[in-house]
Amino acid sequence: MVFVSSPCYRFLGKEMVDYICQYLTNIRERRVYPDVQPGYMRDQLPDGAPLEPESWDSIFRDIENIIMPGVVHWQSPQMHAYFPALTSWPSLLGDMLANAINCLGFTWASSPACTELEMNVMDWLAQMMGLPETFLHYHPGSKGGGILQVNETCQCQLPCSLWEKFGTHQFWYLSHLPEAIKMNTEVSQYLHTLTNFCTPCYRTFFLLVLLPFQILIKVYTF
Repeated sequence: MVFVSSPCYRFLGKEMVDYICQYLTNIRERRVYPDVQPGYMRDQLPDGAPLEPESWDSIFRDIENIIMPGVVHWQSPQMHAYFPALTSWPSLLGDMLANAINCLGFTWASSPACTELEMNVMDWLAQMMGLPETFLHYHPGSKGGGILQVNETCQCQLPCSLWEKFGTHQFWYLSHLPEAIKMNTEVSQYLHTLTNFCTPCYRTFFLLVLLPFQILIKVYTF
């Protein structure tokens, strides 16, 4: 496909929007789970990447002829293994704008609007859930609030930081509870413990004693 100019994008975009509308409107008529075998696509594609761009019409035909036969239609009302809560007409429009802006919101300076919107929306969510003010970005003495976190690598960083600072053994928390509670209050983070090694009485202790201190305990079970 050759370089697409703004007028061309407008024309092709309308065609894609029409296709998406048709797809979602009539998705009930499609087979939910595809009747294909592993490797079904191999013989339908070239052995190597194309050296020349293909026409839009050719690409568009491939959507229905090659892609759709292997798609599990998660948004189908007949897909009973999943609740389709993440896709709507407004969300599709939002995705178009977000992809056009394509900002990297990893700090406030990299995209103030992205960061500010995230902070306000997370405060709304915390208020809807009835969480204490310590979970809010905007309250007196706030040191931070919720985030939109999707990276599992980042989720591992905090436990590793706590282990480096306070030790790797889970029973450290039992002998240093006041310090652990103070630390979690100050940094507005959660206490990570490997309670699968603890006895049942210790697990009950964690649930009954630490939760009232607004500490979220992540329990690993194997």
